Amino acid sequence: VKVTDFGIVHIEDATFTPTGSLIGTPRYMSPEQVSGGRVDNRSDIYAVGIVLYEALIGTPPFVSGDIGYQQVRAQPTPPRELNPAVPREVEAVVLCCLEKDPDKRYQTAGELRQAVEAVLNSVYPKIFAELDRAPKTEIADALPENL
Repeated sequence: VKVTDFGIVHIEDATFTPTGSLIGTPRYMSPEQVSGGRVDNRSDIYAVGIVLYEALIGTPPFVSGDIGYQQVRAQPTPPRELNPAVPREVEAVVLCCLEKDPDKRYQTAGELRQAVEAVLNSVYPKIFAELDRAPKTEIADALPENL
């Protein structure tokens, strides 16, 4: 899996981005980010939910109209309504990531990882077993200074 668009660019001149402006790709912004609220790691969990939804359905949950308004107010169509082949357990993980209230989402990437692993283990046990046997690279080993 490769992630190619984070929607954020580092600007050397800190005065370039006006106060109160949004930074990011609107389709992947969390409700609190769109609303100008406090943003933390749970905003990233929301963005992961958008990516998972898009992987399952072929499109993000909100694609037309006022996307910012929808991110804050509208509930996404449950994935199983659009693709009945999506397992209920997978849908539950995605919808938890997409909760409007950050306190109702997974609180850390570790919690999300545990949920995904549990789903893989219960719904796709053969695939999970193969993934579990695959060689692993620690993140620190993959940093540029270690290559």
